[in-house]
Amino acid sequence: MGRTRVKICGITSPQDAWIAAAAGADAIGLNLVGGPRKIDIKTAAAILQVLPPLVCPVALINMDPEQCGDEFNTLRERLTIRNFQLYGSLNEIGFSAGIIAATGLWPVARVAAKADVMNLATRMRQWDFPPGAIVLDAFSPEKQGGAGMAFDWNWIAEARAAGILDQLPPLVLGGGLNPDNVGEAIRIARPWAVDVSSGVEIPSQPGKKDMVRLQAFMQAVGAPATLPESSAPESCRECHAASLPPSAASRAGIAPLK
Repeated sequence: MGRTRVKICGITSPQDAWIAAAAGADAIGLNLVGGPRKIDIKTAAAILQVLPPLVCPVALINMDPEQCGDEFNTLRERLTIRNFQLYGSLNEIGFSAGIIAATGLWPVARVAAKADVMNLATRMRQWDFPPGAIVLDAFSPEKQGGAGMAFDWNWIAEARAAGILDQLPPLVLGGGLNPDNVGEAIRIARPWAVDVSSGVEIPSQPGKKDMVRLQAFMQAVGAPATLPESSAPESCRECHAASLPPSAASRAGIAPLK
């Protein structure tokens, strides 16, 4: 098995997008669904402008007709986003063949019990599109996402051992991950990618990423950063220098600005 990919979700500013990229993220998540990390189209556009090559933006959208509106088409056509993490009712969306061929569609499967993992193949057959990936997140009765909660990763291991996951698309594991537990989660569940948001944020500041925690998370995954801070847009470099004490900047590989 190759290295595990990393998506840093809940990005709310260009500065945090660059921080995630500098830490070594493969993808970032732009939340247009709800909660304290929700952003609008204008903010999403500003974030995309600072992303370096090969860092993939993933838009989180609710596909319920009364909530989605024109967001999906706007994100595809104006912002040229090609990967979407889908919430809401997914059984009768009616994507065209052209959209399916040109777009990565990542439905979110909310996990409350072992049966939710064991029945993934059945759930997938209910969708009228082929998923590019399936995002597994802990069920929360109050929120669309997992609210920083984890589920039992052994359920994935048991489903894999039983051959249930053999014909499924790549799995993205989310829910309650942080620098202290992501290594164990990968060892047990063996996902294609991991998805983290609150686990790499400044405490009590939802949506504000912490460079040191991001670096620790990437080290735990085994995907350390290789992007030099000197290549960041000026505003992002200033953000780095202002937000980290010298000792933390040194550990994160960021030279202080003169």
